[in-house]
Amino acid sequence: MTSTTIFDLHHLQDAICHGLSTRDIRRCMLVCRSWHTNFEPYLWRYITVRKRLTFNKIKSDFIQSKLAQNASSILSIDSIFADIWPLFQNVPINNLTVLKSPSLSTRIANLTNNQKYAPQTIDLIIASPNLQVLETSFLGHSDMDSKRFMTAIRNHSNLRELSVVAANSVYCKTIRRLLFSCGNLEKVHIQAYIYGYRQAETPERDMQDLLAITGSRTPSFRIKELSFKCQEYHSFNYCLIPTLRLCHRLERFSAPRLQYLTGYSEIADVLSATAKLQHLDMSAIETLGSHAVLFINASVGLQSYRGAFHHTGVKDVYEALLQHWKTLEALDLAGTGADIAASAMIQRVLSRCPNLQQFLAMGPLKRIEPSKAFADGDPILEESDMVRPDASLGWVCDRLRVLKLQFRARIVPGSADGSNMTVIPEQLVAELSRLTQLEDLRLRWVRHKDEKPIEELAASEIEAGQKSVSKLLDVLSKLTGLKRLELRGFGAFIDKEALKKARGQWEHCEWVQYS
Repeated sequence: MTSTTIFDLHHLQDAICHGLSTRDIRRCMLVCRSWHTNFEPYLWRYITVRKRLTFNKIKSDFIQSKLAQNASSILSIDSIFADIWPLFQNVPINNLTVLKSPSLSTRIANLTNNQKYAPQTIDLIIASPNLQVLETSFLGHSDMDSKRFMTAIRNHSNLRELSVVAANSVYCKTIRRLLFSCGNLEKVHIQAYIYGYRQAETPERDMQDLLAITGSRTPSFRIKELSFKCQEYHSFNYCLIPTLRLCHRLERFSAPRLQYLTGYSEIADVLSATAKLQHLDMSAIETLGSHAVLFINASVGLQSYRGAFHHTGVKDVYEALLQHWKTLEALDLAGTGADIAASAMIQRVLSRCPNLQQFLAMGPLKRIEPSKAFADGDPILEESDMVRPDASLGWVCDRLRVLKLQFRARIVPGSADGSNMTVIPEQLVAELSRLTQLEDLRLRWVRHKDEKPIEELAASEIEAGQKSVSKLLDVLSKLTGLKRLELRGFGAFIDKEALKKARGQWEHCEWVQYS
């Protein structure tokens, strides 16, 4: 009588191993010889090479034999070393779905290798019929390699996502042909320094290139997400505009940084004809608020928006966003500047957008000079805008899952012994208590410059401040789904016992930080 194991049911084995990490797979291989044999192929699913030590190990004869033995199990290769690709050239990796070579553009030592081994990279793309995601910094090293690369992209039947961060400057003509070659892809990201167009490059020439690549004067591209974060881009109307006119399914768009401000209105006019644009990313540019408004108005039912610093018209940008209050789900305003008008508008957004799930108005912790805070800092919600007598101005975004916010409030003194002193506005605590779906909360308390330093507060005042912050932690403890919590500027008022008690209520808590 024989017993059946998961190794006899391959579909069940694949389903189980799909959810296991590399570390878990290694532990399973230590159980016995049978488990080692059956679990070993899953150890080679995802290959990541980010260290030279790992690269040297892969070059060894033993690992090369293992690669050849488990080639059919390899699904993803992620390497920052360009000279690794010849090692995979003779290995029949038929099931490869993800190929990434990031960071090469920032590693000067790899530029030569990137050019030298470009043909092998292209050969690997051609030899991977199941490839779906491609990330590379290769583009424009030579006309022959560029043409082979674009031909491989154009003729690939399963490729859906392409990211090109060029390691060198590229002519407008090359970018134009690349965009035309991406008509069958769904996601395209291009980042490069682009040379200006030549006199021979005219709209008529565009049509000739289009006919040569697509075979049609009126093709319809399948691109749903186009990120075009190119710097010093002079000739957008020779490659970006013709491409946008053919992207009738475009849903996400990341705007480029243009030298000529009039170009933004031209791009917005083309986008307005796109009936499905719902996601905007303006983070790559610093321009007038009126330009951002053009892009926002070109969207239909805007769902997500990522902003940048605007020299003027900050209020107009928020007003344009509020026109999409019914559909807005994600807002990223980190780094948009500490404009005075932003505070009241933040309160309005939180009070009018019921479907908002992510509101990011605070970036990673970094030091910013006071003189540059207006342009490089994050917007600040003022206490005066939070405290409103009208109850209808309360937050309606009870579906919020991620909230990153900094607020400015004064320490409200209590009695002579420091009791009942308030650090966090009661209105803010009340609003947070209603966010029952919250998973990620990051708050920063910004103090007024004329206030007494925390180091000079009396012991009774510190103790009263701890009680105030403990009230916040008590409220947050009832948000049982909270996974991440960060409190900046509260370090002197954190009661560790109260924090420990609150953390015990969060079943899925990953980490808690305070400073």
